[in-house]
Amino acid sequence: MSIQLHLHDGQDESERRAYWSDVTGIPLTGFTKTFWKKEGTGHRKRLLYNGTASIRPRQSGALLQRILGWIDALKETWAASSTG
Repeated sequence: MSIQLHLHDGQDESERRAYWSDVTGIPLTGFTKTFWKKEGTGHRKRLLYNGTASIRPRQSGALLQRILGWIDALKETWAASSTG
């Protein structure tokens, strides 16, 4: 897996990388270039202390298909629980 952080100016990148590495189990070597949101863009709704992370599979399409299957199963479970 690879992970890209989305942070605001002023956030400590190394602390956020350590946080997301701990949460996801992805080693620091799996991190790609951080996306920085500049101040003053007018789109800031709220500052998320740990930023956000985009996680992408690096391996074969088989892993992607497995993950998509998990997502479909969760959607079906949630749909069934909300109607019943």
